[in-house]
Amino acid sequence: MNMEKVSATLERGVVDEIRRRVGPRKVSAFLNEAARQKLQQARIQEYLRELYAEHGSPDDATRREARRRIASVLEG
Repeated sequence: MNMEKVSATLERGVVDEIRRRVGPRKVSAFLNEAARQKLQQARIQEYLRELYAEHGSPDDATRREARRRIASVLEG
């Protein structure tokens, strides 16, 4: 995997908690995964905006069904 070293400024408490949870040698991997998840969320939001623009907002029943399906995927 091609990697690039970057510099970032984070809140001290955030960094302290990350280090406590993953250890000092895994901070970069943790932040890389967090960034991947945030980017995935942004892509999903963009896709939903496109769908809403093309088809309109879903009705309540469709929203409930979508929540149910998402929950089953996340649990499983």
